[in-house]
Amino acid sequence: MDDVVVKPIKKARLIAAMLQALAAQPAGKAPAQRPGVPASAAAPVVDDAAMAALAKDLGPEIRDGLVTIFLSETRARLNRLAAAECDAASLLREIHSLAGAAGTAGAPALRAEARAAEERLRREGGTALPEGAALAEAFARFEEAVGARGIVAAKAA
Repeated sequence: MDDVVVKPIKKARLIAAMLQALAAQPAGKAPAQRPGVPASAAAPVVDDAAMAALAKDLGPEIRDGLVTIFLSETRARLNRLAAAECDAASLLREIHSLAGAAGTAGAPALRAEARAAEERLRREGGTALPEGAALAEAFARFEEAVGARGIVAAKAA
């Protein structure tokens, strides 16, 4: 093994080594999605480790504020997508942004749905988003879960 990160481990060195190792790996194809099975079926609704890391690194108040902003912006994004206000390039950009934001916000199931939609759009193109209902459902589950965890105020019924 040529690439070694020695103790004491520095976060920046570890990240650099991981990125270098990942870049050296051959790109693999994502597994095919089974028909009728949501892309988010195997992904947790909330990444509790990511939530804990955000709270540790930034403090719980800032983490909660970031999640609140994510919820607000994602709700607006999903409303735009549902209203079909996007051309093909804008739709792809919105879905790609949603996938990235969901990953950062600790919403792996929503990220999985967005990535599946993005992959289909890259393959097939178009301006239709048949995954809209699955995205909305994954978002609603995340919103409910972070409310139940006390990360943000629970959504009013």
